Amino acid sequence: TDKVALLIGNMNYVNHPKLLATVMDVFELSNLLQQLNFRVVSLMDLTKEEMQSAVKQFLQLLDAGVYGKRAVMELCVPTSP
Repeated sequence: TDKVALLIGNMNYVNHPKLLATVMDVFELSNLLQQLNFRVVSLMDLTKEEMQSAVKQFLQLLDAGVYGKRAVMELCVPTSP
């Protein structure tokens, strides 16, 4: 069984200060998942529309016999429209 993971990390928010650990969190989680034989797609600082598109494309990867995981790191409202 193939295993794939989608990681989305955002650092920039409308009502919160910039988060500095997000990049490291995504990097560390990506490394851990790769050690567990996941194929990992890591994306940073996406708009709401970009996140929706990334999830839609990720779900298209999941067919019979593929195990998928999504992790959204620090998900709030991004500053980008």
